[in-house]
Amino acid sequence: MSIKKTFYVVAGLAVLAGVIALVMPQERADAIATSFKRSTGDVGILCLDYIRGKLKDPESAKLLDTTVTKQAVDQKVTIRYKAKNSYGAYTTSEESCVFANGKIDESGTKLSHTLDKLAKEADKLEKEKVCLEEKMKNRRNGADPVTLSAKFAACMAE
Repeated sequence: MSIKKTFYVVAGLAVLAGVIALVMPQERADAIATSFKRSTGDVGILCLDYIRGKLKDPESAKLLDTTVTKQAVDQKVTIRYKAKNSYGAYTTSEESCVFANGKIDESGTKLSHTLDKLAKEADKLEKEKVCLEEKMKNRRNGADPVTLSAKFAACMAE
């Protein structure tokens, strides 16, 4: 085939691809992109696939971003995604998965979720401790009960 014919074939294919991209619904284009990422082992898509089972509308889930944290022998993948809730409204959430040897490590993922919950609870308890200490200081300084309650509530809301 001559260079001129090759050029026309390539140009024709480019035009055809452009027309298909304009005509194809965004939803279908997203599905094709997701399928490609899944086939190449994209850890964000694999993590989203893993958590779909606990979503109200698994098919509505769309990956927004992925953060990968390398650990000693594995990696923790945190994803942010949006999916429909029970009322049909989209909400944004965050989940994480642990990968070992390129695959999701279910026990590592469950352990990671437990540790994340414990860390959040520890942060909450530390905040409550600080607010209670402040409340006791204000009480020793003679603050009235209404003021103490209001200041405690404000402290916890920070």
